[in-house]
Amino acid sequence: MKNKDDILKYFPDYHENVYPFKQYLMDVLNTLDPGLVIKTIKDLKKKKLKKEAEEHPVLVSTKFMNKLKVFESISLDPHIVGIGNIV
Repeated sequence: MKNKDDILKYFPDYHENVYPFKQYLMDVLNTLDPGLVIKTIKDLKKKKLKKEAEEHPVLVSTKFMNKLKVFESISLDPHIVGIGNIV
């Protein structure tokens, strides 16, 4: 990402509680760094999910965990297979 001054030159001086239109802001950011907004959203989502998994893990008994480990899914979708953040 370019430095702050390179970005701010495309915006007028806004007063307190006055912000640019959302579409204009997105247009400027995507022109200066294509894909920046999407990359930022994905990165924030990944950090949020990691934090939630650390703060609220799923607790499972040893007996049930052993059964989960030998479980075979009949799904062909690789996103469905797995045990996620089970501790």
